[in-house]
This record gives sequence, structure tokens and C-alpha cells, in this order.
Amino acid sequence: MLASSITITTVALATLGGAYAQVAAWHMDTLRLLTNSRLDPVVNPNALSSHMHRIVGGGNFGASYNYEDQVAASCTSASITVDKSNYWMPSLYWINADKSFIPLPAFQRFYYFLGRNSPVEFVSPFPEGLRMLAGDPMGKSANGISTFTCHVNSDLSTGSIVQDNFNYDVDCPYGIRIETIFPMCWNGQDLYAGDGSHVVYPVGGNIRGGQCPWSHPVRLPQIMLEYTFKPSAWAPGVATRGNLAWANGDTTGFGVHADFING
Repeated sequence: MLASSITITTVALATLGGAYAQVAAWHMDTLRLLTNSRLDPVVNPNALSSHMHRIVGGGNFGASYNYEDQVAASCTSASITVDKSNYWMPSLYWINADKSFIPLPAFQRFYYFLGRNSPVEFVSPFPEGLRMLAGDPMGKSANGISTFTCHVNSDLSTGSIVQDNFNYDVDCPYGIRIETIFPMCWNGQDLYAGDGSHVVYPVGGNIRGGQCPWSHPVRLPQIMLEYTFKPSAWAPGVATRGNLAWANGDTTGFGVHADFING
């Protein structure tokens, strides 16, 4: 079962400039929901968050974050039992005609990439206590780090519609897959900064490649968190446009964001 839940891939890619980029990656397909909660120990430690989240990972998730407690968790919703990290996105809701909100089911998985530029470039392990975010819950335009894919066929590989938000003119009968990529360049000092300045994306390439800037010289593994929500489970045949909202009230889809705490 464990072997079937993990896929490891290595691909060598040549860029237009002739630079080397090696994409070594693995992804976990068995990543069950741990809890739905208004807790957010990254943004709102020891307090209620403004909105609900779908949280996966280590069983010691709580209102505050302590690395030692995190790794001491006795269980995890991930199939690799040594991973006691937590990952989450906001809950996604269907808006009924009477303005009531129905939480949508989802399938979760994550990827880890080594977005290095040469076969000898070092990728550091996550430092103990690292926390970080990707995206902006108040965003009103495409953020360049999230992709939405509407699956219209059962094979998931044909006819899919890719765009930068969740408002589609079809019902996406096989789900809306949302992929959000975290920063991978760390300043080597701060385990968390409220403005997110302790981690950044590479420059001179794309969000997976390119060089880490001098201000953030430590290259970390890059996480891509993937949630596939099923709006047609509630309203089959009804277009998603105008009918979806993130838990924080955003109806544009651009407020997509994700959190990670290392465990």
C-alpha cells in the first residue's frame, strides 16, 4: 500500500539559455483529511482564524506550533508515518440559492520537488520549526503560483480546462484540481516572518527553477499542495461560475492560499 501511494520521478530539462535544471520529485497520493478547523497556528497562533481550513498531516495540529510537539505526534493522516508536518488550504463552499453554504469534499495530495539548476546544487532539508505560506487570502488577481484545472472527462487527461480561478461555465464533473506552489528560497535565519519575507521564490527563471537570491541563499525542497474539490457532488450539471466561495468569503477564486508547518 505504501509503495502505491508514492511516486518518484527524475527528469532533466534544458532551458532556452542552455542551463541545467533537474526536476527530481515525489508525490504522496494517500493524504487523508485530518480535520476541518478554524485554527491556524501560523497566522493566528493561540486564537481562532477568520475562516475554516481543510488540514492534513500530523495529529498534534493545534492552536499553537511547537516543533518538538509536532514530531512527537502519535499519528498522521499521511501514508508516510514519519511525516508529522501539517498542510492546509481553506475550505471551499457551494453557495446555495438561499445563500447557505455547503462545504465541498476534496482529495488531497502533495509533491516535493528539488528545483535545482545543476546536478551538484545542494538542496537543504527544512529547518526545524519552519512555517510558511503561499498565496494571499485577500488576492483579487492571478498570483502566478496557483493553477486551477477543471476535469470534464473521467480519464482526467483530455478536455480539461486550465485557468487561474475556480469560476467555470461547466460543472467540472470530475473535480477542480487546485495546485499551489510554496517558496523554496530561505534567508537562513528566520523560521517565520509575519510578512512572509523569510522565504521567496527563485529569480531569473520560473517558480520552480531559477536562482535563489543572495538575500535568501538556502535552497529548500519545494512543496506543491494539490486539492481536488468536487462541486458536482452537490450540484451536478450546474456551472461553478458564481457558485463557489473560499471559506474567507472570496468568490473570485484568486484568494487561494496554503500553509505549511514542518514536522
